[in-house]
Amino acid sequence: MVNKKLFGIILFICCALFLIWRITLSMTQRKAIISGETAQLINTNPVHVVLTIDTEDHIATYDGIPASNAFDALATVTRTHAISLITKKYDFGIFVERIGNLTNSKNNVWIYYVNGASGDVAADKKSVKNGDVVGWKYTKPLY
Repeated sequence: MVNKKLFGIILFICCALFLIWRITLSMTQRKAIISGETAQLINTNPVHVVLTIDTEDHIATYDGIPASNAFDALATVTRTHAISLITKKYDFGIFVERIGNLTNSKNNVWIYYVNGASGDVAADKKSVKNGDVVGWKYTKPLY
């Protein structure tokens, strides 16, 4: 009889500890962020970058922007500061068509840079590290 009670108490304590561990794990390791139509899981200790938006007339700089890639930085700033952002999704990634009131044309396009080097993949595929400088520049096309 004592063995059955002891076994029941131990089983209850193990279940309670497991439940507490799972709740704590899910709260400390990740947060869900809804961005447009997609949900992304991000670490609660994200990378922070500097973002610049260069319109040729003005350069705006935003420091300490949490992002996992070059597009995340832009999306975070445009959402936070109510700046219009128009994108199109392709198989290769997200393509930025317009930031603010400046739309891609045959004369000027939005090109992104990370630490001064122009992107070699779509911006949502370009991972960033803590302290990177992500720049978006409205400039003459490279082609």
